[in-house]
Amino acid sequence: MSKQVLVSCESPSEAPEVYPTYPDWVVKHLTPGLEAKSSSGVKNPGLGWHEKQEKREAITGDEIFAFLLPDQEMYQAQWYDPINHCISLADIQYYEEKYLHRIPLPLEWEGNWVYAWKSVVLDGRGRRVVPFLCCRGGRPFVVWYNLGSYWCDYEPAGLSAS
Repeated sequence: MSKQVLVSCESPSEAPEVYPTYPDWVVKHLTPGLEAKSSSGVKNPGLGWHEKQEKREAITGDEIFAFLLPDQEMYQAQWYDPINHCISLADIQYYEEKYLHRIPLPLEWEGNWVYAWKSVVLDGRGRRVVPFLCCRGGRPFVVWYNLGSYWCDYEPAGLSAS
């Protein structure tokens, strides 16, 4: 009979909140009113793809962002805009940090690059960039991606029903 080893870990409900930390190169937060100020994990996590991604057609991050947040001048969301269901930097940094404490990733996220569209920023070159959590392989980690680049079908938006 094999012996089971139990690992003590925090449950997601007991894990302390994580506050977002931005890189020094961030010049401007484009959607500060949408960003979470802290996170203790995503409630009811999900994934969302643009219909072009579902059809495996070429699409840029700029196109996805314009679909999620139609107001591309003031970056103000209306109650019905899809971006309201997206996650933010605090959410993905929560999983990056808590993974070391054996808090699991949402099952749906495994194998994907999960984008936090509520946290689009401008970098020092004037490019719009968005953070994502790389959940492909070992330990998850946060990376930033230029909206002018093309997106694939393994690059969904992270969603939350809450």
